[in-house]
Amino acid sequence: MAVNFEVIGRLAPREYIKRFGNMLSSAGWDIAPQYLLGALIIASIIISLILTISLYNIPYTNHLLFITTKTIFDVGKTFGISIDLTTISGQTTFVGVMLAIDTIISFILGPLIIFLSIYTIIMLRIDSRRQKVEEVLPDFLLLASANVRAGMPIDQALWYAAKPEFGTLALEVELVARRVFAGQPFDQAIDLLAIRLESRSVHRAVALIKQGIASGGEIANILEKTGEEARKMHMVRKDISTSLLMYIIFIVFAAAVATPFLFSVSHQLLINLEGIVAKLPSTDMSSIGGGNIQSYGGLAGLSTMFHFGQMPITSDQFLFFAIFAIFATSILSSLIIGVIRFGSKVRGVRYIPFMLVVSYAVFVISEGILRELLKVIVV
Repeated sequence: MAVNFEVIGRLAPREYIKRFGNMLSSAGWDIAPQYLLGALIIASIIISLILTISLYNIPYTNHLLFITTKTIFDVGKTFGISIDLTTISGQTTFVGVMLAIDTIISFILGPLIIFLSIYTIIMLRIDSRRQKVEEVLPDFLLLASANVRAGMPIDQALWYAAKPEFGTLALEVELVARRVFAGQPFDQAIDLLAIRLESRSVHRAVALIKQGIASGGEIANILEKTGEEARKMHMVRKDISTSLLMYIIFIVFAAAVATPFLFSVSHQLLINLEGIVAKLPSTDMSSIGGGNIQSYGGLAGLSTMFHFGQMPITSDQFLFFAIFAIFATSILSSLIIGVIRFGSKVRGVRYIPFMLVVSYAVFVISEGILRELLKVIVV
């Protein structure tokens, strides 16, 4: 039985479907948003089921699930909720909680992976189209201005200016021209150009053209001045992007290289410290000097500082914290890069997959190298 993706996609709120449709239109994809949403929902469910099985069976992630479950049980003890794990019922409860955590995490990560991936792809597509359009927009407007001076009406001037070398902009202008020739008013048809091309320069050019037509101004001069200003703004953006490159390099290095490396160093040192502390005898200060601790000056303070007993934090707990901190740092640094480069944190979403992959790769590689280098410490 075939799955009707469009019916499933209609389960989403209408406002969300409308916004998603505008994004697809800006990306140049002529596909029904309901259909794609339905396909994404099914894909996210399948990915979540695969993750549920994988996370429980992979030794590394199974260990993290075990640590998380044990932490929850330890927190429960502080509230008076104690479960005897030596009994069959207690062990069954532990495994059940572990499976529940696995399922919850999987069904959060599944949709997050699918929708974040498609969102990143769409934003990359929109940004690519925007860059291509803004590069050729000044030449297009100047050519359209020359056509208007030659006596053409504005719609024909734009159409004849849409040369194949203008690429995406030419295709969108031809779409507007077809709508005008089909009988749609020009001021309504040209709005499609501003909607499908998510560019401030295009929005500004469309607004000036419509205002010039409404006020009876000289369209040729408007197009010429707009083209010259668009060219100046494009050059200014390039200069600003170049001047901010060092800031972006610093953020990428700090978030994707330095942070995971320092976390791996701390984790390996903590592992070795656990091994050393486990072999040291516990110190009973009350037995020193017949119980007269004060006669030994700061020895009691040293005993408190270097407490050779249970560690306040284990290496497993620190590993859990490090993985979460690397994840949060990668996302936040990507959004900051988006603000620096484009003035919008949404544009930084495109860098999240890269930052996550590089950060965790550095962390895993550093863990392996440091484990071999520091292994000699614990005999």
